[in-house]
Amino acid sequence: MSVKQSIYNLLVNRSPEIRDTYSRLSARASSGRERIGVYAALAAMNAVRLFGEKNPGRIGSRIGTASCFTGGRSGRRTAESPRQLAERLAGYDVISCDVFDTLIFRRTREPSDVFRTVGEALECQDFVRLRREGERRAREKKEGRTGSTEVTLEEIWQEVEGETGIPAAEGMRAELETETAVCYANPYMKQVTECLVSLGRKYLVTSDMYLGEETIRGLLERCGYTEIEGYYISCEIGLSKSGGELFDYVRSACGWERRYIHVGDNQSSDVRNAARHGWASVHYRREEDGEGDGDHNTVL
Repeated sequence: MSVKQSIYNLLVNRSPEIRDTYSRLSARASSGRERIGVYAALAAMNAVRLFGEKNPGRIGSRIGTASCFTGGRSGRRTAESPRQLAERLAGYDVISCDVFDTLIFRRTREPSDVFRTVGEALECQDFVRLRREGERRAREKKEGRTGSTEVTLEEIWQEVEGETGIPAAEGMRAELETETAVCYANPYMKQVTECLVSLGRKYLVTSDMYLGEETIRGLLERCGYTEIEGYYISCEIGLSKSGGELFDYVRSACGWERRYIHVGDNQSSDVRNAARHGWASVHYRREEDGEGDGDHNTVL
């Protein structure tokens, strides 16, 4: 494992809440000033965690938002049309897309809202915290055994079962049913996919996620994505986009000499890390109006 990955595991992956908050802030950071704010939030979250704060993500969100994301929307760029983006992607040998917040969205304000719904279904109080703690312990144990913090849903629920007494099979079923209920296709990327198909092209999906290929394939197919030619999922491979090694894994599988491009929402994992590993990238940004009049798709 690289020194960079070890540091990332220590500061980010040990806590699911820190990882979620860091990922969310990183996805929005496009300038140097904004990245500095994200790093400040990461440092603060780890500091308060050391002192026993039970909700470090709340602190990180406040710091990151206050220090970086206070401007208006006047700088929004006009998105390419789905056809224009598809034609740009088709100029590469291998096309890859992120899954959550790129190909599909959740009908929730935050990813942790899924856990809140699961807790209600299982009649388990404080389930959001218990689920996060279970994931944290699973990642720590996995790192101790293998050096990787990438875990499966089954490994997470082995920990949650031990803490709550809820059978892992029952808990996983409730979580997967909830994910299925809240996920829906991103209309913009669905049109991009249809344009790619009309050009005779398919793409891979490359995702940092604890849900395995079978589950992600089912979610995507339910949302109408049936033209995917390969799945590279961090929890099954043991490598991640956040660490960068997953991009090299895909290139080794598909051919180093080919030209690659990746589409994703996270400025750090999907854009900067892709570039560091020899990929072109497209930063997909979904911006919701506060007035509730829809989404704006910005492709940079």
